[in-house]
Amino acid sequence: HIIFTNLNFELLFGIILFFFLIYGVHLFISSFNNAKEMELLAAEREKENIIAQYAALKNQIDPHFFFNSLSVLSSLIYENTDLSAEFISHLSKHYRYILETESTNLVSLSRELDNLDSYFYLMNIRYPDSIVKVCEISGQTRSECMMLPHSLLMLVENAIKHNMFSREDPLSIEITEEEEYIVVRNRINRRKVIRESTGIGLENIIKRYRIECKKEVRIEDSGNLFSVKLPKILEK
Repeated sequence: HIIFTNLNFELLFGIILFFFLIYGVHLFISSFNNAKEMELLAAEREKENIIAQYAALKNQIDPHFFFNSLSVLSSLIYENTDLSAEFISHLSKHYRYILETESTNLVSLSRELDNLDSYFYLMNIRYPDSIVKVCEISGQTRSECMMLPHSLLMLVENAIKHNMFSREDPLSIEITEEEEYIVVRNRINRRKVIRESTGIGLENIIKRYRIECKKEVRIEDSGNLFSVKLPKILEK
């Protein structure tokens, strides 16, 4: 009888221990899954928030640029009809690109640079011989590398917005490549009076790259040169 009681006690203790072990594993797995779900949800919310910020930013920038372009166009129509037609072509190409990439996460570097060509054309009509673009990107990089849409455009717009330039002292904007980065660089000649900047444009780019490719944007300010290095995203 004593042996039987001891056996029952050991069996009962074993069953209870096994139950707690299974329950503990279940709790651990549930907690782990919940933590992963919360992490994914937080990342998704952050991504949605950045997309919303980016859309809001484009809504702020585009009308300003559009109305300035219309002002230039109104003058060109009376002065040079051929040039005004070319201006309209590049303006429509630029806005078509914005509309077509509205909900696109990545575009080819080649396509981003093509749009940038149209933008520089429009700006050079507005500021003749005052802005110089130097682009040294290999054909292989152009075809294989992907970009977050409008990221190059935003960096170029920032350079134009924050620096003084003229025909006598033009603003040079370089777009080059390093092993792991696409680099946008300009000489610093800061405007004395400038509208207060929120920094949302550059911060937006940093966050979007962090989410999209888990890589960091590098910013370098030597006092004379300002550089932003965007990580290369290779086409999958």
